[in-house]
Amino acid sequence: MKLSSLLQEDLVLPDLAGKNGHEILAEMVDCLLRGGPVGTDRETILKTLMEREALGSTAAGRGVAFPHARIQGLKDLLVVLGISRKGIDFGAPDGLPVKIFALVLTSKTESTIYLRTLAAFAKLFSDEKNRERILSLQSGRRIIDFIASTGIMVKERLTAKDIMATDIVAVSPDDVVKTAIDRLFKYNLTGMPVIDGSGRVVGEITGRDIIKIGLPEYFSMMRNVSFLPDYEPFAKLLKDEGKILVRDVMHTEFVAVDEDASVIEIAYKMVNENVRRILVLRGGKLVGIIMRKDLIRKIIRA
Repeated sequence: MKLSSLLQEDLVLPDLAGKNGHEILAEMVDCLLRGGPVGTDRETILKTLMEREALGSTAAGRGVAFPHARIQGLKDLLVVLGISRKGIDFGAPDGLPVKIFALVLTSKTESTIYLRTLAAFAKLFSDEKNRERILSLQSGRRIIDFIASTGIMVKERLTAKDIMATDIVAVSPDDVVKTAIDRLFKYNLTGMPVIDGSGRVVGEITGRDIIKIGLPEYFSMMRNVSFLPDYEPFAKLLKDEGKILVRDVMHTEFVAVDEDASVIEIAYKMVNENVRRILVLRGGKLVGIIMRKDLIRKIIRA
């Protein structure tokens, strides 16, 4: 179904008056309740929304936020779209004021349509032209008509491209290990893909691969090295990190899925292949990465 079919004209607020997050959410909830009973009360909805925000802001950056919650007693999926013309501080990761709010609520027992709806809104607002156009419109009806014109659908299932991170940090096999260490440190990563000049993934390099540089191969045959208190494992690494190439220490085995792979396939691979990250490919080239934390943040605790 089209995303626009979930929107009602009286639940689109083109000029929110709230000056902070609580006021904005209260204004949107009050608008929702003016349409009639929804199966629970105002305070329960607001309390649950604020508890969700306390776990981490639902602001996605680029001036957009997706406040959402699953609430006991709600009868249906409920959606309110609001525009704050001046924007407010909503704890966005990029520090920008949030101007567009897509509020999505559903019952405690429903998750599928709820997650797919959030994914559809994320797709809509990922396009800068869509954001600019919606901010230029002054009525709920015109906003809904524009969203309908985009043709964005609420998908039947969530896939890799709905939850993957696209801000990829990678290295080349011809980079020196120092470059890899610096990027792992700078971006607080445990590992990253290695991509060649044609854009193909040829392996991964992880903290484990780097630490192994400092250990002689014969250590792998020893069950206990505590009797070697004076051995300094990182002397060689620190000395040669600017000379050793990534291709010489990376591992060439990695787990990847197509961008249309289902969430259940991704979860299965993470558990059964015991990996922290899964690479997402389109036509053999890397377009995103999914970490374990993405399943928790975007699915389990969405």
